[in-house]
Amino acid sequence: MEELLSMKVFDISHDFPENKWNELWNKVKKHGSFQMESIHYTKHGRSFPVEISLSYLEFEDIQYLFAFVRDITERKNSEEALKKYTNELRHSNEMQQALGNIVNSSPLVVFLWKVEHNWPVEFVSENIRQFGYSSDEFISGTLLYGDIIHPDDLIKVQTRSTKFIESTQSTFNHEYRILTKSGEVRWVNERTFIQRDEDEIYFIQGIIVDITSSKQSNKFLQFQCELGNVLALTDNLQETYGQLLELTLQIDPFDSGCLYVVDTFTGNLDIVAYKGLSSEYVAKVSHYDSNSLLTKLVMMGKPIYKNHSEICVMTATESPNEKLNITALVPVKCGDDVIAMLKLMSHSQNEISNDSHNSLENIASQIGGFINRAIYEIELKNDNNDLQGIFEALDDFLIIVDLEGCIIKYNLAVSTRLGYSTEELLGINIISIIPHKRYLAAAKTFFDIIEEKVSYFTFPLMAKDKSLILVVLRFTKGKWKGQDVMIGLSHDVTNENLTNKISQHSDL
Repeated sequence: MEELLSMKVFDISHDFPENKWNELWNKVKKHGSFQMESIHYTKHGRSFPVEISLSYLEFEDIQYLFAFVRDITERKNSEEALKKYTNELRHSNEMQQALGNIVNSSPLVVFLWKVEHNWPVEFVSENIRQFGYSSDEFISGTLLYGDIIHPDDLIKVQTRSTKFIESTQSTFNHEYRILTKSGEVRWVNERTFIQRDEDEIYFIQGIIVDITSSKQSNKFLQFQCELGNVLALTDNLQETYGQLLELTLQIDPFDSGCLYVVDTFTGNLDIVAYKGLSSEYVAKVSHYDSNSLLTKLVMMGKPIYKNHSEICVMTATESPNEKLNITALVPVKCGDDVIAMLKLMSHSQNEISNDSHNSLENIASQIGGFINRAIYEIELKNDNNDLQGIFEALDDFLIIVDLEGCIIKYNLAVSTRLGYSTEELLGINIISIIPHKRYLAAAKTFFDIIEEKVSYFTFPLMAKDKSLILVVLRFTKGKWKGQDVMIGLSHDVTNENLTNKISQHSDL
């Protein structure tokens, strides 16, 4: 690992020469992502083909290219075998059987499609069963290939395929979603070969491979980067909750959901964000008591994946108009404590894949510490704002100076009574707003205060209009943003009986 981390991309791939790196970087940055094939070399010089998916991301103001690299040796071998197979397909049943055995033992599903609407299937390898279908369903015409493409992707796939068929290109590839027979959503990469004879297309042959796991990994990595920016974008806790829920709903197959936070005093679950649900439904499920069955199950710390009707029975909540199919209840922990719950649902899908389970539970583990930090930091900001409000509401003078006597903070009463602007007050020495003839005495008193020989500063302060403000400043040592300071608190004694005493000490 250390040896690999000390190397550069140029050391393992001849397709990434150093003089072309900036060109590739800019291309990926412009488009956001880029996919290509390349050749990588092992330490001992052996070469093997790879498919590289590059994504451009920014995290904490640093630019990155994330590369997901997949060894496609098996796919390349299958492609070569497929080319050979299709050339002999119509003439050799023996070749078809031999090559079919090779293909069927791999994860790559081979199709031969007719150039017709929604791609009727002439041939599909037996390993289509990994998606729940039989080859007979397609070859008999019961199913067209277009029937299993996700409805949201179908037009895009039709448009892209038509574009390439009408071009002079003989190969192309693209990614889209298909539906398994059970209704699960899977991402596939399709590698397509167009068999032409001059201007006539005989048929289209293709290989599809399930890439759901790599898609989930890519999405999870992107999620982590986006998660790191949430606190930087807002100091509003409600907005933070909403953004966290938005990010988790990027996981298939969920299209709606709620985020709940545990009340630390009562143990109740209260909704703090929701999306994709009616206000009537949200009103019914906005609160779960600590002694409710759902809360008790969630507090056990184990995720629950159920049909939505089962969740309704558990919570005694009916929602027939919502038409929800599946629900995931995922505890969100900080350390060993459950501090929140994700309730994610789907209106259209009937199954949650193991990949989605893993992604969701990984993300929940990330969110736990994040929610805890978000609450702490935002509450800290609110506390600081409250303290600042109190600080500014004081009628008394409050002045914070460093150990040299320079003013680093003051409240509104100081600037209002003295008449100076922020630029005129911040950074100046407090001695500079004492009458000139008292400079030396004031400086000596201030250093006696630092040495804790005295605590009162009984010198009048000179306003911008040259008038004198009679105050008693009582200084104590303290900290301000990690710095040793002296904090002075006073009250105006201009019209009080102490005026004469201060005047005697100050020699006005």
